[in-house]
Amino acid sequence: MSRKHFQRRLPGADVSGGHVREGGTALRYGEDGSGMSVRFGIAKATARGLHWGLTHVARRPGANLPGKVALKLDPQAIAEARGVLRRGAIMVTGTNGKTTVNNLLADCMQRSGASVCCNRTGANLAYGVASALLECRGADWGVIESDELWLGKSLPALQPRFLVLLNLFRDQLDRCGEIDHIQDVIVEALGKSPDTVLIFNADDPLCAMVAERAAALPGREGTRSVAFGTAEPMHLEQNAVSDTTMCQRCSSMLQYEFRQYGQLGAYRCPQCGFARPALDFAATNIRFTATDLTFDVSRETCETHADETGEQRLHTAENVSRETSAVVFPVHTHLAGSYMVYNMLAVAAAATCMGCSPADIQAAIDAFDPHNGRLQEFSVGSHRTLLNLAKNPTGFNQNLRIVVQQALAVPAMDAPASDTTASNVVAVDAPTSGAPAPSAPTSGTIAPSAIVPDAAATGASESPACAIAFFINDRDVDGHDISWIWDIDFEELGRLPHARVFAGGERKHDLQVRLKYAGVQAELIETMEDVFAAIENTAQRGAVRVDERTRMADGVNGEDMLGRTAGGGANAAATSSCMPTDADVYAIANYTALAPVRAELERLQKERPAVQFNAAQSSVSRETSTEVNYSTVDELLHNKNAEHVSRETLGTCEGARGAREREPVVIAHLFPDLLNLYGDGGNVRILEQRLRWRGIPVEVRRVEHGQTINFDEVDLLFLGGGPDREQTLAAEQLMGMREGIARYVEEGGPVLAICGGYQILGHTWLSPDGEAPGLGVLDIETRRAGTSTDRLIDNIALASPTAEHPVIGYENHASRTYLGAGVQPFGRVISRTGHGNNDADHADGALYRNVLGTYLHGTLLAKNPEVADWLLERALSHNALRTGAPTPIIEPLDDAVELAANAALAAKLIPKGTEMGVQRKLKRVEQELGASERRIERKIEQEIAKGPGR
Repeated sequence: MSRKHFQRRLPGADVSGGHVREGGTALRYGEDGSGMSVRFGIAKATARGLHWGLTHVARRPGANLPGKVALKLDPQAIAEARGVLRRGAIMVTGTNGKTTVNNLLADCMQRSGASVCCNRTGANLAYGVASALLECRGADWGVIESDELWLGKSLPALQPRFLVLLNLFRDQLDRCGEIDHIQDVIVEALGKSPDTVLIFNADDPLCAMVAERAAALPGREGTRSVAFGTAEPMHLEQNAVSDTTMCQRCSSMLQYEFRQYGQLGAYRCPQCGFARPALDFAATNIRFTATDLTFDVSRETCETHADETGEQRLHTAENVSRETSAVVFPVHTHLAGSYMVYNMLAVAAAATCMGCSPADIQAAIDAFDPHNGRLQEFSVGSHRTLLNLAKNPTGFNQNLRIVVQQALAVPAMDAPASDTTASNVVAVDAPTSGAPAPSAPTSGTIAPSAIVPDAAATGASESPACAIAFFINDRDVDGHDISWIWDIDFEELGRLPHARVFAGGERKHDLQVRLKYAGVQAELIETMEDVFAAIENTAQRGAVRVDERTRMADGVNGEDMLGRTAGGGANAAATSSCMPTDADVYAIANYTALAPVRAELERLQKERPAVQFNAAQSSVSRETSTEVNYSTVDELLHNKNAEHVSRETLGTCEGARGAREREPVVIAHLFPDLLNLYGDGGNVRILEQRLRWRGIPVEVRRVEHGQTINFDEVDLLFLGGGPDREQTLAAEQLMGMREGIARYVEEGGPVLAICGGYQILGHTWLSPDGEAPGLGVLDIETRRAGTSTDRLIDNIALASPTAEHPVIGYENHASRTYLGAGVQPFGRVISRTGHGNNDADHADGALYRNVLGTYLHGTLLAKNPEVADWLLERALSHNALRTGAPTPIIEPLDDAVELAANAALAAKLIPKGTEMGVQRKLKRVEQELGASERRIERKIEQEIAKGPGR
């Protein structure tokens, strides 16, 4: 039969009457096992036995292990098991949204009357795919989710009728590599399944390039693809980072008619003509609120062809009839978030291609109630709790928007307009880097009182109270490198000044540091039970008599309160201010953190049945909380770091104010639109804020592609690393700046260069085409790793002359760098893991004059504040020479949060007995924080003991 009419039920095979005919051999996959290979029969029986034991005895899902064992016994188990699918399969892949779209597609097919085999738990490696197929006793359709990397194995084996490609975002760089690699895997897999129709997100230029490359493969000439996207802008605020800015066809910069978020939107290349393809399915009339989403699906009618069984098939590209009038049907969902536009549109497009009616699609969406942690809602006592998965910057940013939108949609917990401590955002001078300004340091010791705004300026009087908990792990499937948290726009939480924020998971300390530089004071937790206990304790404190609170607040020394407000952290008041008894709770977790959080919420929901909140029964109702200013007392109750603020520090703050008259320190961030692959831009944020917290004026100049800068006006230069294509473009422009950069370095200008930026400063660097000439500013050379293609990837700790504490970071590079005679390393490797510059030297980076080059991501300066101040001291000296102003003294900040993060990871990386004694340092930091908390508690007890007559 003709391929162009899609006559075969399974690409590469013909299913008829329970038979699979392939290569002229008929095989029957009956329940009796006749016709099966012995190996496959053993694999299937073993998998089913394991699944029964896991689910019925061990009470575990059994989603991966049965398939893993089966594939060991029979590597072709997926290909042999596909015969249980009578009408074929559809696979779903992409970075974000796979499980939601996959499960909804399965629901759509069931609504249409078809039976399905589906890996609903999200077990999307080849093991999970095999487990689902081997457990299936027969189904009309397989609806299978696949990890992007494992698609290379699963798709050729399953030979699906359709593949849905949702999006491609940067994710788990240490496991997946750059996005180019993921694209290669998908294209290669489609080449091995030539009749699979690709249904792709055309708003994503990375997906569109996959479609373009796949269409050019031999054997796929007659296989069409189906494009879906948005026909109008959603008018969203843009996040700081996009995963691609360049045309993958000609390496020019893309232009956008409109951008939705990340790289998604209507794009075109002005040089080669690469542009968003024509849409087969388009979302129009998009309308969404904090809790609802509605849009219309417009599509060009694709004529179908009925085969001899009566089943409808899409025609191939040359036989598709495109009508000028679009067919429109509406889609409505209660699933929140702008990214749900793409998820629901993908469901509508794929389900339509599979023969579902609009009524079936909408019915499935209406009934969809996820119980897998994705936008799953719980009721724990009086708290509505929403749990969702986020595992990369784009996913997290969209989740934060959901939180902000939903939180702002509930009645506000107002504070008096005169209350200057009720906000969790203590504004500083507006940063020049384009991001909202973080507040004074979370546990910092200095910040002038003049930078504390009133509540009206921050919107505090209109913001509701809620609790937000973040959980980040760093296990194998999560990715060990969590540098990406610095590309999350946590600054969005500044719109919720009464939010109480918590950091949990194995990397909670790193989260706490990141949130600190976003202007948010986060409390460390182990479990969700800690969250509910904390907010409920706060509500109970709200029952204290108003006159007692007012008395205590009036009695607090003004100078002490200034200290706590200035240095107590971003949301010190929000952390301690009373919350309504029914405050909403939001939990966002990455892969391995999600399951335990979900299990705990399910348990708590059973143990604490939902109760209807009655404001009349509570002395901390939303109404009463608007009447009295409790913030000063609550801050006294809970600001653990208040004792770190001394009167000497406050005097330093006053002195720092005088420095505001001086010319600002200028930090030049070179090509942030090209070189920001590993959250390296966070280093600039850290440097900027550490100056602001000291009252020293600073200006960040973003030098983007095509722009130039006068290096005579620069006090600190920053260069990050980027994907190969972007790094090559940046290197070309940097070569034009060679003379200016060399002069700046020789005159003592400080430089921080990370990874690719570090390489480019040398004589040679490693481009995609091989060794390329660099700037020659550093006497270093970077070469390929000989015959080895192994990347140096792992956590790493250094002993460096720039810091007393170990320098902690993460390396991920394939090149090998060698230092010249006049260059010393940034540090020597002292950890169990990590290599540094190369395989032999056991040292990382380079120090030359005031240049610091390194392979360490992390973000480097996040856990290494001493290195940040090392750079700032040199920047201030350079600024003094440049402007003639006196060099200000670098006053110490309270870096307890940063050093706790440093010590937590150093304790895991550095062997016991190392001269730096990091285990003792970690214990000392914890003891200092605990002693501070005990001093606060004793002071509170003394105040209460004095009684009303004080």
